Amino acid sequence: MIWGTALVLMGIAVMYRIPQVMPRIMQIESLAAIKGFVYFCFYFLAVALIYGGGRKLFENYKVFLKKG
Repeated sequence: MIWGTALVLMGIAVMYRIPQVMPRIMQIESLAAIKGFVYFCFYFLAVALIYGGGRKLFENYKVFLKKG
């Protein structure tokens, strides 16, 4: 349960930080050329974290209901 919650919270934190961090990342010349790909990677990471954590929470919830 704790691991799933941590994954979901980290995914939300990544989504929150992307707009704040991207201007500094775009100052790197080699990454400025592939701006769209960098955005995609960060948002994909955030969605993967949220999905993985949510799935883990859901599976643990189902196990909890069966035991109850």
